[in-house]
Amino acid sequence: MKEQLLAIGFGNKDAEIYLALIKFERANISELIKKTSIERRTIYDVLERLIQKGWASFSEETRNNIAGY
Repeated sequence: MKEQLLAIGFGNKDAEIYLALIKFERANISELIKKTSIERRTIYDVLERLIQKGWASFSEETRNNIAGY
């Protein structure tokens, strides 16, 4: 699956974080750090890109969880 994401223009870390979101369905930053071993600031940057592109969303209602689509 990662190869397909890379083929359609995802960056390496973008793909890793997106796949972690899909696996968890909803995750918070701490869970993403544990799953991907990517540093916090990078995760925030990637999530911002994924949200802007419509691949993820942020919900304050679910205690700051992020969901992947």
